[in-house]
Amino acid sequence: MEDDVLACIMAVDGLFLYDLLCCYGINMEVLANSSSLCHLVNSAGRRLAHETTIQEAMMLENQIPIFVLKVILIAECSHMAHRIGIVVDFFPKILLGFCEYFSPLKTVENYPPYKALKHAHLLDSLYHLVTLRHSPEWNPEEEEEELRSIEELYEKLRSATLVPAMFPMYLQTARIGDHMIDLVKELAPPELQKPIELVQDLLELPWSGLRSGTFSAAAEKDLPKERLFPRASELNKAGVKFSVADHIIAIRFDPYTVTFYLPFIRLNISSEVIIRNLVAYDVMIKSEKEPLILNRYVDLMIGLIDTADDVKVLKGQGIISKPESISEE
Repeated sequence: MEDDVLACIMAVDGLFLYDLLCCYGINMEVLANSSSLCHLVNSAGRRLAHETTIQEAMMLENQIPIFVLKVILIAECSHMAHRIGIVVDFFPKILLGFCEYFSPLKTVENYPPYKALKHAHLLDSLYHLVTLRHSPEWNPEEEEEELRSIEELYEKLRSATLVPAMFPMYLQTARIGDHMIDLVKELAPPELQKPIELVQDLLELPWSGLRSGTFSAAAEKDLPKERLFPRASELNKAGVKFSVADHIIAIRFDPYTVTFYLPFIRLNISSEVIIRNLVAYDVMIKSEKEPLILNRYVDLMIGLIDTADDVKVLKGQGIISKPESISEE
């Protein structure tokens, strides 16, 4: 894939994601009353983004770097006041608002907005909001450093994308596009430079020779799984009570009160896709010695829930919330 094509794809996808973030990350009344954002709700006041779009946006393989969205917004803000208002204040708030709106699990409260700009992508933001038990302390120096980095990025973008007006339009496009990947890699923070190099390397692989063995593991038949602990309905019949834990790492069993503490989970059409991709991301970023928090949680819930009776027990004791439109089967 040519650099200019990839740059155009990233720009279009980034703009689409920003539109989606605005749709759910902003209060609906604000959307309806805004002349520039009212197109995101219909005449009945309902948000127009479909569940399938949300699911696609939260898949690990579809993640767009937050840095790309920052570049797009910074490039569009010629005045410093606009950059502060939109990139520093508004953008991180809609990122956090979107994650909180769609998170199946409880998210940490009072998360500093400027830290949302430091995450790799949307799924990474949600992962940190779900797995952190306590919000990081607000650091004015870090916030000021983020503001300085935005100004430095603006100056680099302005100098890097200036093209003489006498150039024909197609030459201008080619000149900017040919160097876009290298430019993004140069401007990106250190933690994002390696993934960008990885993308470049992947594009050069001989994919025709790799496809034959890629999915061989998926073709194997699933082996029967041995159940290691009782289902929720069985525990309930044995006298075990269920109560809400305040966090995913606070799962425990109290033998004195015979109470199993589990985090509250909100189920909807998108929750399965979001949880599955959070688990995949958990596995991807952790070292072999680090505990897979989300992976263990999902394994536990799979063991507890096998029938509609298990769902009814956990729903009745406040562990699960789901709309009536979703079957307990």
